[in-house]
Amino acid sequence: MKKMVVLVMLLMAAMPLLARNIVKNGEFTDGLTDWSNWANGAWANPGETGTGTIAFGWVDEATFGQVTGHLIKSNTKYTMTVTLKTINQSGGQAEGVVLIMQDATAGYTDIVRERHWFPDTYNFGGSPFGAQSPWLQYSLTFDSSVMTGTVGHDLLVAIAIGDDGRWDAYGNLFLDSVVVNIEEAEDPQPANGATVPDSTSELSWVNPVDTSKCDVWFGAGDANELDYKSKLTKYEITGTHVIQPPARQTLAMPEPLAGDKYTWVVNCYRGIPLPTEPNLPGVFWSFNATPLPLIQSDPSNQLVAPAASASFTATFTSSNTATAKWFKEAGETDVEVAAGGDVTITTSNVGSLYTSTLSIANVEMADEGQYYCQAANVGTTVSAAANLAVKRQMAYWTMDSKDGGTYADSSSEGHNATIINDPNILTGVKNGAAEISPLAGVGNAGTWNPSALSGQLTVSMWIKWAGAGGNQILISKANHWQNPGVYWEIGCGSSGNLFVLGGSSQVGLPGSTLKAGEWQFVTFSFDGTNGSLYVASVNDSGNTLIRDTGSFVLGDTPDAILWIGARGTSDASVPPVISPTEEFSGLIDDVQILNYSMDVRGVVDMYNAVIDPDKNFCIDEYASAADLVNDCKIDMADFVEMAKVWLDCGLYPVCP
Repeated sequence: MKKMVVLVMLLMAAMPLLARNIVKNGEFTDGLTDWSNWANGAWANPGETGTGTIAFGWVDEATFGQVTGHLIKSNTKYTMTVTLKTINQSGGQAEGVVLIMQDATAGYTDIVRERHWFPDTYNFGGSPFGAQSPWLQYSLTFDSSVMTGTVGHDLLVAIAIGDDGRWDAYGNLFLDSVVVNIEEAEDPQPANGATVPDSTSELSWVNPVDTSKCDVWFGAGDANELDYKSKLTKYEITGTHVIQPPARQTLAMPEPLAGDKYTWVVNCYRGIPLPTEPNLPGVFWSFNATPLPLIQSDPSNQLVAPAASASFTATFTSSNTATAKWFKEAGETDVEVAAGGDVTITTSNVGSLYTSTLSIANVEMADEGQYYCQAANVGTTVSAAANLAVKRQMAYWTMDSKDGGTYADSSSEGHNATIINDPNILTGVKNGAAEISPLAGVGNAGTWNPSALSGQLTVSMWIKWAGAGGNQILISKANHWQNPGVYWEIGCGSSGNLFVLGGSSQVGLPGSTLKAGEWQFVTFSFDGTNGSLYVASVNDSGNTLIRDTGSFVLGDTPDAILWIGARGTSDASVPPVISPTEEFSGLIDDVQILNYSMDVRGVVDMYNAVIDPDKNFCIDEYASAADLVNDCKIDMADFVEMAKVWLDCGLYPVCP
């Protein structure tokens, strides 16, 4: 137990405190913006180069500073931290630095000022000419709970070059950062300055570390440090949060929002017993509440045949009169979809609930894409986008020839596959077929994704397997054998077992399913949820269609290369080179890819389109229990088989 306590304490020690830097451009990423020379100042030229570093000085008592615009809060500890270095220059060198915080409202009077001398090693004469100190860091602190007269006044921060009276304070300081931190609650939701729907149900924020309790002050209108207790209402957060890392806290919206500006602040307490006033007071946040439309349901994806109809429906609520528009995503500038011709848009409402429907008749390829609804009243809200995909053949490689070093795509999509080493073109199940081997015939069809809009897939091919030889890949969309390298792939093992791999799933058939030297039809169909793998042989005189169905998930690499007869693998170069591996051994013919899921009847039709339009397959699995004679029919022959045991009482050990 002691070890656990020590571990928790170490983790807490490593946890940074939540704090906000109130200095503007404190790391000088915008050069000298927001900073000025307050006395005898001069920017050194040249200074140290590099983004985020400023050099100043070379004038006696040069002072560099900023009016932060931050109104000092009550019961707050302010810590100023400066990171700098000095350099031994010809004619003089800064010997120290003065850190200053002033009350700009009260005539630039000092709140606190401290002089820090550099170590002797870096003083004038103590180091060789041109030597630079390492980066040095100095801090200055004041507590407004003690210096109460500063509350509500504008804070000024400054840095001056100091000397010990022996020499004028000439030389340069190189400033890397100037930070004034205060601890407070952070990351408000709604975000500061945001516009939110009037249905927003809660406030949330991140507490500072080791917070004992917090109070939330909330109300309509503007408020600040001086008047918030009279304008806002206090809501105490119940429960204690002692000894904890920064944690998100929530509060149900204290009052119904009414389309107005709201201000809130989270004041927190640290310590036991609790102090009488918050010692971690917060910054004031505000947001505007407007009755924006609130999406209730998003449109659904549509996958339709050419010339069919598609429709998208979105619902939203609006407390005042609203309208709806539909858009099609088109790169950086989306295109509004206008009613007319084959496009119909209807919007209706019952009270505050609106329903808008986009309908497209006679869908064609130009209609494919992503669509969303934009609801508008005094502001706008958009629904999620939904896909419209047109069912079609995405690729068809007949494998009859190797013209121009490619397997030509006979579909209308133009996905020709580049051949890796010329194969032999032999007699196929239909015209020619490519002989694939580890040395020749693999095709690279590019990185396009047939499932991009549809989320579905059908891959079919005819193969004549050469036989055992380790794992072989028939076709794949993969850059590596491990997830997430595989988007999907169809492969076989040395025993003739057939499998399909996805992101974290597999569908498979047992050994001896593939038969060496025999033409077989292999099809994989994925409907977005389940995958089905089918195999049928040319030489099978019966009606057998071997299949396996199971849940299936596509992988995480939709831009992987689509390989015919292999899987991809990447080497160690940067960027990696993708090359084929685990090549298939045998003949491949008539490869088709569809962007939709083909059902079992469609698979039979694809087989019959090549072999025998009159061939029948037994496809209804429900019949298997009653088909006692195994002829894929339930008829008198099955009744006779059942009648043979009609009088068997089924009791054990004997019938009465």
